[in-house]
Amino acid sequence: MAHDLYSSYMYEGVIISVRSLRGETKDFSIGIGLYQGSSLSPYLFNLVLNALINDIQRIIPNCMLFVDDIILIEESRKVINHKLEL
Repeated sequence: MAHDLYSSYMYEGVIISVRSLRGETKDFSIGIGLYQGSSLSPYLFNLVLNALINDIQRIIPNCMLFVDDIILIEESRKVINHKLEL
């Protein structure tokens, strides 16, 4: 809820374009997401990753975590897929 309020003010009236080797895009407006380098980015990353990890560990308790990688350990890929689809 607080994120929605913050980002709605953050993106009010913002127009951007993207520059690449092929040139620059036409201007377009944005209304969601976070600016690169936003002080909220690490907090929101941790918040979402912690919720995701808690859910996954309930389903597949054998997992290893490395920064933003999650390794799921089970008898086979088929078993992991079946558990995650439930």
